[in-house]
Amino acid sequence: EPYGRAVPPYTNGSPFDAELQCFYTGRHAPGLDQAHHPVSCPGDDPATGVIPRLEQADPNHLVFYEGNYATDSGPLNHIGPMPSSRLVLNFHDYCFLHIPNGPEGPEFGSVCGPLEDNVFTQHASQSAADAGAAQPGGIPDLLTEFGATVDAADLGRITADADAHLTGWLYWQWLLYDDPTGSRTSGLWPPSAPTPAMLDVLSRAYPMAVAGTPLSTSFDPASGHFSLRYRVNAGITEPTVVYLPLATHYPHGYCATASGGRVVSAPGSSYLDVDGPATGGVVVVTVVPGVCGAAP
Repeated sequence: EPYGRAVPPYTNGSPFDAELQCFYTGRHAPGLDQAHHPVSCPGDDPATGVIPRLEQADPNHLVFYEGNYATDSGPLNHIGPMPSSRLVLNFHDYCFLHIPNGPEGPEFGSVCGPLEDNVFTQHASQSAADAGAAQPGGIPDLLTEFGATVDAADLGRITADADAHLTGWLYWQWLLYDDPTGSRTSGLWPPSAPTPAMLDVLSRAYPMAVAGTPLSTSFDPASGHFSLRYRVNAGITEPTVVYLPLATHYPHGYCATASGGRVVSAPGSSYLDVDGPATGGVVVVTVVPGVCGAAP
């Protein structure tokens, strides 16, 4: 969560983001801004930035970068294309009304729901704007922090937004830090009174690996209904894999179907494997609690 001289940097986002980009890239190859104009770095900046140094030390793994921390609540960053082929834009999602450790105010859901969804929309826009020669298809993104609350409804909104935007996520879990964004009361361990409701939302069915291009996915923790729609890549021989939280949402089993494809995993497995047709096409995977064909 880097931030500039102004706190918070809502008024100086663009100049600060240019400085941040120079820190990431170095002055020798700073890349472009989001209007695809060259970025100019101060002469006293290092020639080689932190991202190329990481890549020199480890040529195999992805490198996650982040805009200024104001983007946690929706404002855009202005970091543009950088000369690296292994970047991932990571971001956080917190409504400005959030009260660390709760309880949240009565207007929290109605006000923050649209704002939290906007964070996903804005970062999708940034991911596209950061596309360049090294990653012409755009930059993948990942929600790497949200939560710090005991409001299970809020967690449900954000995880549903992540599904709708086809974005993976990591939950913020409090540890033994003197941290204003969380405490033992909003952590998952040790358990407290809100923990079961929080785990019910966070323990989700989700696609772990898709043998093609995901088109949509959703999970309803109240009903246990999961769906995934994807376009098959006939060149991928491994199956699509969906994780199913059996103890939380399918204690009495589940019924899985794959329209346009075929379920190939063992009945009752927590890892649902689906094969698509060798000729390609669209597969729709659906999972509901209970045994297939059982009376309602």
